[in-house]
Amino acid sequence: MNEIFGIPMVGLMVVLVAALAVCLGYVGWIALRQPILFRLGIRNLPRRKAQTALIVIGLMLSTLIISASLGTGATLHYSITSDVYRNLGAVDELVVSSPTFDAPSLETASRFDGSAIEIVDAALAGNSDVEGVMPYLETRLPVRNETARQAEPDVVVMGLDPERLAAFGGLKDAGGEVIDAGLLGDGSVVLSAAAADSLDAAVGDVIRLGSIEGANELNVVAIAQDEFLSGFRRGREDFLEHPGLVMNLTSLQALTDSPNLLSGIAISNAGGVRSGHKLTEDVTAALAGPLAGTGLGVDRVKQVAVDDGEAIAETFLTIFLVLGLFSVTSGLLLIVLIFSMLAAERRSEMGISRAIGTRSSQLTRQFIVEGAGYALIAGLVGALLGAGAAVGIAYAMKWLFGQYVPIEPYFDIRAVVVAYCLGVTITFLTIVVSSKRISRLNVVAAIRDIPEVAPAHRSWRSLVLAILVVAAGIGGVVLGLSGDTASPFFVGASLAIGGAALIARFGSVPSRIVFSVSGALLLILWLIPERVGARIWGDLEQGVE
Repeated sequence: MNEIFGIPMVGLMVVLVAALAVCLGYVGWIALRQPILFRLGIRNLPRRKAQTALIVIGLMLSTLIISASLGTGATLHYSITSDVYRNLGAVDELVVSSPTFDAPSLETASRFDGSAIEIVDAALAGNSDVEGVMPYLETRLPVRNETARQAEPDVVVMGLDPERLAAFGGLKDAGGEVIDAGLLGDGSVVLSAAAADSLDAAVGDVIRLGSIEGANELNVVAIAQDEFLSGFRRGREDFLEHPGLVMNLTSLQALTDSPNLLSGIAISNAGGVRSGHKLTEDVTAALAGPLAGTGLGVDRVKQVAVDDGEAIAETFLTIFLVLGLFSVTSGLLLIVLIFSMLAAERRSEMGISRAIGTRSSQLTRQFIVEGAGYALIAGLVGALLGAGAAVGIAYAMKWLFGQYVPIEPYFDIRAVVVAYCLGVTITFLTIVVSSKRISRLNVVAAIRDIPEVAPAHRSWRSLVLAILVVAAGIGGVVLGLSGDTASPFFVGASLAIGGAALIARFGSVPSRIVFSVSGALLLILWLIPERVGARIWGDLEQGVE
């Protein structure tokens, strides 16, 4: 997985590592300049082990959700793209019969004159982006294993030029060893692993193509891995697997009465199996002129398949992250709650500290140091548990969808680093805000451990802010109703209710009444049955948001 929401993974990782370094640098500055405050803050971690464990469990939620989402996205990306690389092997593009230059389909029954190989060879001669060109003929026939008496009604039969196989890395057996291309002579075939399994075939068996006696009986000389050049296919739309076998191109042309006809021309780019498709645009551009007007086109088969796989993985990642944001938000509120409870527990201690000369900013730094310790531990635990959750999700998806796409759990260290840095940074920033808030206290009330009574204070800035919130809310409601869209309507209505509550507080309405009423209105707004809401404000279009 190379991108998250269009942001390069490496760049995002560098930024987050830098942000984490800034956070830790501030804690380091406190340790150097005010070591007593640092020790007062950090001592609470080992002193209250049970409390520390509970706090870590609460703080790790955000990191766990992020890590699990990124890990699942990485697994999907790796699994889908690996399946593409495994199936296509060294094949990056296909020249096929097509009414347009951009050929839309890998599987085609159309054939064209074999002289096209000369055009392609000439167009790509001396091109450093290309390593191999392979003419092939493809057909589908029933196949019967005469030795084991097993039959398969639909097998992809590939005719290849043995002399050109080396440029594609050759056909490989189950052990990864290259099969001698010289074995593909007249009267011999190489089965794909899927075909060998369905036919119960082994090297030395005799198979028959179609229903013609005698001439089409062939000897199995090797069994190759399942890939494009061995005839193995996985449908683009239905994901169904089709076994295949390989034989000499001229032999298949003679057998099918297709002299000098081809189904396609496979092209292998420089750079290897996983990198060759990055040169597809250059190779396609080199073929555009020579193939113009020939009735042939280029299928960017690997590039399209890899892009589709990345899009699927990114879609799932987006869904997991968006849904996970609710849990992340809950985690942030939990952080505030935890530190508010810590402050309440140590209120008398904090009051005494203030009474003997400790400044509010120093109390804030003490809490920041303690919170940073919790955040670092919670980030590590959350990142590791999230990675474990991603593996569990991968096995569940393998059980559900393994028949269509082989799902392989994949550990991406970049995803773990991003999750850890992001989780710790979010937690740290929330702790800073919470620490500044809880360090403000009435010294006398804190020492005596009695409730603080804050005098009513009206702020005109708060009134202006409340009016702006109401205005923004009304704008969202109007936008939603005019466009029949649910998102701006519900967000706007929520803002309007919140802003109205702030205005009511400014008007000296008791806070308990204001927030009870506004909370009830929010519940009614969001939980009202859809059919009832449609009668009130109309049928609004709803998306995943």
